[in-house]
Amino acid sequence: MWTRTVLRAEMKRTWITLWRYPLETLSRVVTMGIFVVVAWVGLRAAFFAKQGTLGASAALLWPLVLTGFGVPAGYIEEDIKLGTIEQLYLSAPSMLGLLHVRYAVAFLETLLTVVPLWVLAGFYMGWATVGRWLAVQVVPLGISLYGLGLVLGGLALRARRLGELLNALYFVLFALAVVAWPQKGIWPWVGHFFPMVGVSATPTWPAGWWLRYLAALLYLLAGSWAFRRMEATAKRRGLIGRY
Repeated sequence: MWTRTVLRAEMKRTWITLWRYPLETLSRVVTMGIFVVVAWVGLRAAFFAKQGTLGASAALLWPLVLTGFGVPAGYIEEDIKLGTIEQLYLSAPSMLGLLHVRYAVAFLETLLTVVPLWVLAGFYMGWATVGRWLAVQVVPLGISLYGLGLVLGGLALRARRLGELLNALYFVLFALAVVAWPQKGIWPWVGHFFPMVGVSATPTWPAGWWLRYLAALLYLLAGSWAFRRMEATAKRRGLIGRY
């Protein structure tokens, strides 16, 4: 019951924010789109010329990375700054359940940026390639990154502000996305357990691609467990009400 109510409220809040600040919304979408396309073309020309149009296509996932990895900590820091964190803990849904809903809404908002990019990619890489890419890499990546983001969300409850830690981790994720992972022996199979490794589109179905879904489930469960542990510690130390 509460899921539907919270989902409706979060979607309304997001829509009001987008409608109230149209210039900010438009500039964010355009800026992110330009950055992603330039990164895709530039990295492909500089390091992945031999891979053709598929090289460095992981750059097209950058808005999804920002959403999945940054939503939990970003929303918690915002609620702490606004002084609404205690009210959320007094409401019916748990904070973890609320973060699940917020991530779902944020993902839908991110589609405003990524869908045009994926359509553009479809013309260059082929629609079959993009469809396989979405099924094999993109969907499990979104789940895995959200699981990792929950760890940062729990850390935000304890530390109150993460500062530049998020930005530093974004650079690490971007580096992993374009690294040349070994393709011999067991290494292609091991790479499926690292969310940002090997997420560029491939011409065929990768061996053991289903392991990405198993890894995504493990990251989500581990992230939820870590968040609850750090949340319990923050409650025990009386950190929830500090601003």
